[in-house]
Amino acid sequence: PLKDPYYCPMCLLEYENWYPRRNRTKRFAASALPHCHMSRYIERMVTYRIHKGVRDAQIKAMQMDNGTAPPGDENNHDDFTNARFKVPKMTVRVVMSKNDINDVHQSMMKRYKCLDYPQEFPFQNKCILLFQEIHGVDVLIFGMYVQEYDHECPAPNNRSVYISYLDAVKYFRPGKLRTTIFWEVLISYFSYVRERGFAYGFIWACPPDKGDDYILHCKPENQKTPNNARLQKWYQDLLDVAEGRGLIYCTRSLWDTYFAKKDDPYQRLLRGEEGTKAGSSVGVGRANQIVHKGGSQNSKGGKHGGKNGG
Repeated sequence: PLKDPYYCPMCLLEYENWYPRRNRTKRFAASALPHCHMSRYIERMVTYRIHKGVRDAQIKAMQMDNGTAPPGDENNHDDFTNARFKVPKMTVRVVMSKNDINDVHQSMMKRYKCLDYPQEFPFQNKCILLFQEIHGVDVLIFGMYVQEYDHECPAPNNRSVYISYLDAVKYFRPGKLRTTIFWEVLISYFSYVRERGFAYGFIWACPPDKGDDYILHCKPENQKTPNNARLQKWYQDLLDVAEGRGLIYCTRSLWDTYFAKKDDPYQRLLRGEEGTKAGSSVGVGRANQIVHKGGSQNSKGGKHGGKNGG
């Protein structure tokens, strides 16, 4: 006989709606993964934010109630306005933290060799995951990879963090708080690294192509991939919330910082101003493309730096 017989998951859910039962002991629990200072900080902030969102919605529903509203159903996982709603458990863990080296591309070295540009940038690569307990099972909801360049890293990447990859699935409950909680993970991370002495944070808003995935290879069929404009607005709204809460000082785009004046980064380096950032894996590829394009145009007799400013 089989030790673990197969049970139809949809049949089990329907059965539980009619005959509630205690959750079985989880064989694999996210809470059993090792904790660290960062995961504790982010988990505490995320737990506070979801409890606050649920409580605020319940208070608003009570104020709007004229006595005719039916009693809430605790089995309805999206109706969090009733007092019987049980806030699901949130778990945050840092599942990877390793030292790595970002090698500088030859085109960058050739362009900035007269300025003693570093050949490599050491950094710490980390993976942060968010789990939510759904029907007694810890479900991976959100994940992101970050790169941390500390004070010992050579300029211009020192004291900088980069959001390399970010991915999520829409299983989060309640669904109306999904964006708020995903924002809280990033805001809490920026707040934590700021306290550790990091001064700059960079996000590359680049949605994956259709059929590609950054981290999670399985997603619901009805989950849509945002376009460039929608993703940029999602990040900008996130940064506005963080700036309003005083957790970050200011926000600027790479265009406003480096290219708005149509000034070649090479000339800014010669004047002793801040150099071109070469950090995240996505940003590095784009920077190399720009430098290669500029070099090709220069070889054809074009202006120094090319159309895109180098």
